[in-house]
Amino acid sequence: MKQMNLQLTKEFLKDLKAFMQLSGIHTKSEAIRVAVRKCVIELLSQKKKTDFRGWLGIGLRARVKENRRFKNEDDLWEK
Repeated sequence: MKQMNLQLTKEFLKDLKAFMQLSGIHTKSEAIRVAVRKCVIELLSQKKKTDFRGWLGIGLRARVKENRRFKNEDDLWEK
């Protein structure tokens, strides 16, 4: 299974907890998997061509950690 890291807002966490209670799901990771799966199934059931281009760059809008371990990608690979 692949891993994906997310930064969650307080509003999202509030909605996620409500979804978890309604669905009887006990872990956040499982709740996110179920929610995304339901969303994809719903989009596919509309029998339209789904356009995910709006998702491009979403990760770039996330806040960057101020005290990063590596200053740039080159520092990551230097010994």
